[in-house]
Amino acid sequence: MQPNNNSLKSRWNLRIALFVACLGGVWPVWGQGWEQYLGGNKEDFATSVLPLQDEGYLITGYSESFGPDSDMDLLLIRTDVDGEVVWLRPIDEGFIEKGWDAVPATDGGGYVVVGDIWETPLDDIQVYLFKVNEDGDLLWSSRLGGDGKDMGLALSPTSDGGYIITGVSDSPAGDDEILLLKTDAQGNQQWLRTYGFSQNDRGNDVIPFNGGYAVIASAQDTAAPPPN
Repeated sequence: MQPNNNSLKSRWNLRIALFVACLGGVWPVWGQGWEQYLGGNKEDFATSVLPLQDEGYLITGYSESFGPDSDMDLLLIRTDVDGEVVWLRPIDEGFIEKGWDAVPATDGGGYVVVGDIWETPLDDIQVYLFKVNEDGDLLWSSRLGGDGKDMGLALSPTSDGGYIITGVSDSPAGDDEILLLKTDAQGNQQWLRTYGFSQNDRGNDVIPFNGGYAVIASAQDTAAPPPN
């Protein structure tokens, strides 16, 4: 298990692990401050962690341990500064939901979360965007995208109070393309664009930049030599 810059991705004994490393002493030496294992009795996955103003954390992911059915449901966990659970909320509005990223809401308190949802096993995946209040109660939700598969993997607030989402969209040729999707403050879709090269591509993160948006993405290059 290794932490990323602004996200925590883990699968450790099928439970979510959260830990903080402390910097102390005369010389900069990293040491583990505390560690918490969160989750239930089945598979639980953490995909991102958002630091909060009170020095707690909001963890986004998905889980089989909670919710009214036995499939994967989106999971939000709010902790205090020491990683103790303040509240835990499974979000289940369909067949399978997964959460990938969260940001503070642009229109006041609470958080906006992006993920994906399958309403039934035969349906295409849709981008799933929703807002919860400070207590994790669901305020609104939107299912976004085009006619095929669309997955939201990351989002950022925009200057007009809306949100910009990046992720994956399928192309007519069957390859994955980079998804860029804009919403207003209430999660209503304003526009959708896809960008692709010759093979599978995916958008991993996005930020507003110089009046537009900067996207970091993965692109499959068939001309590149195989890794050693």
